[in-house]
Amino acid sequence: MKNWWKYLMALLAAALLALPVAGLVGVSSLEQALYAPSPPLELEALAYGELCQVERRDVPRRVTAEHCRVISTEQFFQELEDYDPYAIRFLAEVGQRVQAGDVIAYCDGEPILAERAGVIRRIGQGSDCYVLLDALDALALECYVDESEFDWRQEGLTLTRDGDAYTVRTIEDARYAGLGTRVVLESATAQLVYGQEEENAVFDTGQVFTDALVVDARCVYAYSGQEETYIRQVDGSGRYIAEIPVKTGYTDGKYVCISGVEQSVPEGIYCDAGYKSVAESS
Repeated sequence: MKNWWKYLMALLAAALLALPVAGLVGVSSLEQALYAPSPPLELEALAYGELCQVERRDVPRRVTAEHCRVISTEQFFQELEDYDPYAIRFLAEVGQRVQAGDVIAYCDGEPILAERAGVIRRIGQGSDCYVLLDALDALALECYVDESEFDWRQEGLTLTRDGDAYTVRTIEDARYAGLGTRVVLESATAQLVYGQEEENAVFDTGQVFTDALVVDARCVYAYSGQEETYIRQVDGSGRYIAEIPVKTGYTDGKYVCISGVEQSVPEGIYCDAGYKSVAESS
């Protein structure tokens, strides 16, 4: 019995001695787990903006004219030779717009009426009395164009805008620095307002680029100071795949016709429409 008791006491003593060591081993293992290096974090390059696909579509060709102003293509004189030039008293003045039948002057109490609608450009007084006017029934659109982008001199050219047809009345041979070539367009149906100005006017040419390979214009970019253009290919989830160099052609402002430089650009791939601002500001 004594031997059994001694054996039990020895076992208990050994267990008490081992308990702190086990605790230390457990804490050490826990600390090792806490301070062990984490696996490397994998960063993915994602899209900066909307995803747009390269696609094929018919693209109507449009052209833009700049610095547009409605002018009169005809001036006319209203001669006042039947009146005593020294008795005429003018009511109208230079720059005034008059309609046919408006009173423009009096002579000895008799009203002198405008013969035709126009804008007064000059009034002659004295022995040679007359009124020079810009005709309001002969209006056209004066504008300036870039002939390197479109052939404005082609025979039979008809352009449309807001449902109205325009034809080229005159096109000058001289090119004005900073403006381009001066063109005057006339229309039989457009409601033109004399003196009205527009910075830009867009016309449909009637021509169509059929089944053209295009991409959203926001997807095409060039790095600052470089001429080469690119699209940034991503997958359907926006993950970056590659940067593809492209050649650009006609653009209507929304879409750009593209082709590959080193290889063809696959139809249907996704492009990042938000990377343009990043690339062009770098």
